[in-house]
Amino acid sequence: MSHFDDLTKLPQTRFSWRFQKDEFAVWKALHSTLLAMGYVLWPYSTSFKMDDEVSRNAKHVFPNGYLLATPLRGIDGPVFTVEALRFWDTTPFNCIARTPDGHDAVIRVMATGDDGREQLNIWRDLATAPHALLSSNHTLPLWREIDIGNITLGVFPRVAECMDIAYSRGSQNSVGDILDMIMQALEGLAFIHSLRIAHRDAFKSNFVVQFFPESLKAGTVPVYKPRVYLIDFEAAIRFPEGCPPCERVCTGLPLAGSLLEAELYTRKMIPEMQNNEPYDPFKLDVWQLGQSFVDFNSTLEPVEEVLNCMAEMDPAERLTAGEALSRLRAYVESVPPKSLLIPPVVYQL
Repeated sequence: MSHFDDLTKLPQTRFSWRFQKDEFAVWKALHSTLLAMGYVLWPYSTSFKMDDEVSRNAKHVFPNGYLLATPLRGIDGPVFTVEALRFWDTTPFNCIARTPDGHDAVIRVMATGDDGREQLNIWRDLATAPHALLSSNHTLPLWREIDIGNITLGVFPRVAECMDIAYSRGSQNSVGDILDMIMQALEGLAFIHSLRIAHRDAFKSNFVVQFFPESLKAGTVPVYKPRVYLIDFEAAIRFPEGCPPCERVCTGLPLAGSLLEAELYTRKMIPEMQNNEPYDPFKLDVWQLGQSFVDFNSTLEPVEEVLNCMAEMDPAERLTAGEALSRLRAYVESVPPKSLLIPPVVYQL
């Protein structure tokens, strides 16, 4: 019996895959297929977690350059060990596995049949050479693709942290740390926008960070700034070369190909999306990122003005990624780095 026989149990569209009740069931069905290719899935229950033997020895984590920790955490400390050996951000779309060459990677569904092929091509162009070699491109690199029947999976490096928790869960990141992450995120958006690509799901949860500097705990400005990566292009759109800027517009909800999908869309929306009016998807990206930080207060008026303009409900007042980046960069360059070594105010929404 072929190890491909159980693929008949797999979802046939990205939508049905995303809303599986048991997020691990699809990966159980793929377990033997991936194992035959040399990919060993991490054990899973409520999250993907390495077994106890590995958990007692962090040396089993093969360094990949994307998952780091500050010395403050301690190599032998429980916080470092838990974060290095557990993968919390599980969805039916992804799993974590050890690759044939010993790296820990995230395996993600990129396309099923014809569904998602346009986004897959966008992902390929951004996440592989030559674009992946540019410093201003913050798209997480795509290590390789796996084709199983009509399903294409992407293998991506596992990154340490999600920007979604940059100032929560007891993190000690300073305002300066967080501003650097926001500016890198804007640089990443400005880069893809220059290629006529809009992400359309650019909330902070879709940016991952090499590590958290936690400058408040260190009490010093970090020498090395962690790199921020943009992930999850499943809602991305690319306009053809030569398309006039006035025609680079969208209508409706990202991924809303049916009434059922629209009902299950839970992200925050600009008014134009709800009214089915044409909107600028590039400014949508900036709005989504800005909206992600409504619970964050830098306590610095120039910074707050930029963040507010990013999240402006009036489309005429919304900033582009390049404009927002230029304004934040100008402010950061005008003040001593030590002055940004302050805690943010975090609102409970």
